[in-house]
Amino acid sequence: MTETPGCSLIAPLYQRYGADIVPVPIDHDGLIVERLPDCRHSVAVVTPARQFPLGAIMPASRRQALLDWACETDTYVFEVDFDSDFRYEGSPQPALQAMDRKGRFIYAGSFAMTIGPGLRIGYLVLPPELVERAIEATVLLDYAYPCQGQGVPWLEQAVLTDFIESGGYDKHLRRLRRAYLERRDHLASTLKQHFGYLDLLGMTSGTHVIWRMPNRLPNALECESRARAAGVAVYTLKFKTIAGAESLPGWDRHLLLGFASLKVPAIAAATNRLARSLQL
Repeated sequence: MTETPGCSLIAPLYQRYGADIVPVPIDHDGLIVERLPDCRHSVAVVTPARQFPLGAIMPASRRQALLDWACETDTYVFEVDFDSDFRYEGSPQPALQAMDRKGRFIYAGSFAMTIGPGLRIGYLVLPPELVERAIEATVLLDYAYPCQGQGVPWLEQAVLTDFIESGGYDKHLRRLRRAYLERRDHLASTLKQHFGYLDLLGMTSGTHVIWRMPNRLPNALECESRARAAGVAVYTLKFKTIAGAESLPGWDRHLLLGFASLKVPAIAAATNRLARSLQL
């Protein structure tokens, strides 16, 4: 089972190993647990800490419902922690895996967003019964299978370990959070100056927000086209990293706006060009 809309990379990965994909709809609290099928001995892939792409944080009641469903159906839940390192408001929810007493949850994280995707280092927190199989898979990676000669990046892991233990990684995260928070706030304020009331999703964490546009503006596809003609990159939910956009009601009124890679002056300039492109 996969969230829909969700990350476009997940379903093809599982399909390569022969899995049948069952899309499950989301709302603005994340995966709709009541819409999960009665599929026993399967895997559900979820992003509860920050749903991709809408940025929803799954509330405690729904997390408990998901845990109950996993136990009832004898199913594993693969919890992908996406972007939650950059949280700007409130206290983080505990990981689903921390609530698990039945060995149903697998937690996955990486350093792709905090350091860079080129590092190629991630990690898993596994139920005890899966640990031995994970070790066996790691041994295969050590012998460069199936990575075509790359193997596990042991040197990078050693350097990263030193970086974490020295406290450097925590300082790095704090510095990024401050910078991204300033950029997020500036994006929101400049958009409000040009467009008035804003309906922004995913503001509490992450590196992008979703703008639910008012009906007085063109639809998302038209806005994307006009913005790109003005030299501004905005994205609809049909972006290549997103699958199943059409399953979300009103998907064509949503625009994805990234801010992490832009400094404040660039955000201001881009927002001005966006406003002009929409003739406001």
